[in-house]
Amino acid sequence: MPNTVLISIFTSLVVSLITFILGLKAGKNQADRTKLQSLYLDMLNHFNEIKERLIEGYPKRWSDYKKIETVNSIKYYPLMKDYQTNGNMIYINKRIFKDAIELEKECLSYEYSANKLIEKIHNNLVKNEDIFKDGIKLDRNNRNSSVVFTGQNEECNTYRTYSYHEFFNEENIINIIDEQKHSEKKYALSFSTRENPPDFKFILYPDKLNISSSEFLCLIKNTLNEESKEYSELVKLKNTLIQKINKLNKRIERRAQEPVSFWETFFGSFADLFR
Repeated sequence: MPNTVLISIFTSLVVSLITFILGLKAGKNQADRTKLQSLYLDMLNHFNEIKERLIEGYPKRWSDYKKIETVNSIKYYPLMKDYQTNGNMIYINKRIFKDAIELEKECLSYEYSANKLIEKIHNNLVKNEDIFKDGIKLDRNNRNSSVVFTGQNEECNTYRTYSYHEFFNEENIINIIDEQKHSEKKYALSFSTRENPPDFKFILYPDKLNISSSEFLCLIKNTLNEESKEYSELVKLKNTLIQKINKLNKRIERRAQEPVSFWETFFGSFADLFR
């Protein structure tokens, strides 16, 4: 009988202690909840913006983010790298943070690699002069010799501006040229780089192709694939990066809704006892 009473008292004490510890931990987690949700939501917005810019053909680059200059260097700090520097990474699930900072670097490195190929894309447009009804002409009003256009249509004075990065998406280019071809209102397509003035610019006026839009793209893509293995790899990489962002965002969304899981609270409570 005495043993039974002692066991009962001991069990009650253990249960009370566990409940007390869990309560303290849960209370702390609740206090941190708003901060954690804010950090995860910032991550979600960050990667959604990167994805949207990839799809639109204007991928984010390192220089779009916070810049810190020293005597010897210039460094850029996108969100995940900034979390690593300012200590916010300790609030993020370790596996999610590891995948996020690697993916961030991959996406920004993609822009750098793709940008190096823009000159090849531009040169391929220019050298295939025979596919344009009126050939290729230099923009005499622009001091940049890399700005060229197809024979101008006097009735057309409207432009739609696109990035050269569109050439990394076959469907986009076909749709862009087909829309121009079937539009009631005539407009020119202007592909350019981001600089002002742009380093490279190509203007395609309506009804100036001797071939269909799909044939036009195939010609450009085939030439680029022959000249640069990196081009075909980057076309695939763009789609891969978008898929990776979608998968990561699902994990981030779950964390934004519930920053700390029950089991993390449970095991974290006892881990705190031994710190």
